[in-house]
Amino acid sequence: MLEDKKSWYNPFKYIAGGQALLYGLIAVFLASLIGNYSGIHFPGVIDAKVGWEGSFAGHLGMALIAWLSMTVVTYPMARVLSSTKVRLIDIAGTQALARTPSIFLALLGFFGVVRKVTDAILFRTLEQLEQVMEIEIEPITDPGPVATWEYILAALILLITILLIIWMVVLMYHAYRVSSNLKGSRAGFSFVMAILIAQVVSNACIYFLARSGILQF
Repeated sequence: MLEDKKSWYNPFKYIAGGQALLYGLIAVFLASLIGNYSGIHFPGVIDAKVGWEGSFAGHLGMALIAWLSMTVVTYPMARVLSSTKVRLIDIAGTQALARTPSIFLALLGFFGVVRKVTDAILFRTLEQLEQVMEIEIEPITDPGPVATWEYILAALILLITILLIIWMVVLMYHAYRVSSNLKGSRAGFSFVMAILIAQVVSNACIYFLARSGILQF
């Protein structure tokens, strides 16, 4: 029973390599497909944002870049730090599978209340800035009145979003630790460095590809 519970945050003792890669890519595909309809996109390793209405190719492209960025950064790091053999297929497969929580993140986008509350806060903020600074700011659409229960629901969804992202990061850590056979502070410190570098790499790649027109986001 204890091992079954551990599989929620460390399934990589039971699945790795090509099987993990297959399931992981399916998860990435499903999250991108759902996000295409719910408005959730993943423009970075640990990013999940609402309100983008791009193409499915754009959603999938960003999700794949996020996965590849983490793989490209963690593989050489694991090769350098680990005293055992590290396989690229294990790193790539487990990092892909670690993105499974993004499916649930994409589903949260169907709660339109988050977009409504965000737009309302932005609209009120800009309205106050115009009055205080006595300048004219480019107008945005007024989403209308927002009920108290909508603010509460939006806050609850935000909390769930944070928990899901934490779950995904924990999965990424165990994917890296198990695939590289690293332990203790060496595993923890190198993972923190890896995820920070991968976040920058993924953001930079998406920005460059979008600006250059190579990918139509």
